[in-house]
Amino acid sequence: MRLLLCHFDRLGVVLAAAEFVFTEPYSKRLMLRLRLRGEVLHGSSGVTLEQGHAVEFAVHDRLYNACAHR
Repeated sequence: MRLLLCHFDRLGVVLAAAEFVFTEPYSKRLMLRLRLRGEVLHGSSGVTLEQGHAVEFAVHDRLYNACAHR
């Protein structure tokens, strides 16, 4: 989560909520549901926008070079 948070600082948005979405135990996939909040200035008043995103990560197994040549 910390890796995601440093990218949000650069974009100027705030992480409003985050939750894990259940996947099959052996699917090697991790799904997150994120809600991002940002403020847009329009004239003299500011408008707060909030949008949801689903993010999916996949684990790919790899062998070390020494083990892969066997």
